[in-house]
Amino acid sequence: MTDAVPKARRGLRAAGALFLWGLLFAAPAPAAEPPITTASPPDQKWDGLVRRQDGLLLWGRWRVGTLTLREETLRWTDGKDPGRNLVLPVARITSHGRVCRDPLLATTCFEWSLRTKDGERYVFRSGRQSGAAGEVFAVIAEIAPAIPAETRAGAP
Repeated sequence: MTDAVPKARRGLRAAGALFLWGLLFAAPAPAAEPPITTASPPDQKWDGLVRRQDGLLLWGRWRVGTLTLREETLRWTDGKDPGRNLVLPVARITSHGRVCRDPLLATTCFEWSLRTKDGERYVFRSGRQSGAAGEVFAVIAEIAPAIPAETRAGAP
């Protein structure tokens, strides 16, 4: 019986030594490769814009609302009438432009317009101090540089 205890201890010591040997001299695990991510434009939101309404108008030509760019889709949310909301993928835009008081200063831009593949034209204006029209133009030009763009001089 007394001989069985030292054999058990020797077995534990040998197992412990093998374990430590494996920790010290084992090959390191291969490093995990980082996932590949594509850069998508961050969500953008412009409040205080107005959208030009076409057709015969009795109560005003400009509709107040919010323009949002999310997942390469423009969304116009009308301030009063949800039936006038607009959802437009950036891929449908064939051209866009801005009108600025001084074409050399993007901060003076007050109007942004776009044309679609269907021939539709949408016009948006920002307040005198907001500069949102120039910001929208710059963001669309950045995420879709192949879309023809123009800057014109004008007055509101």
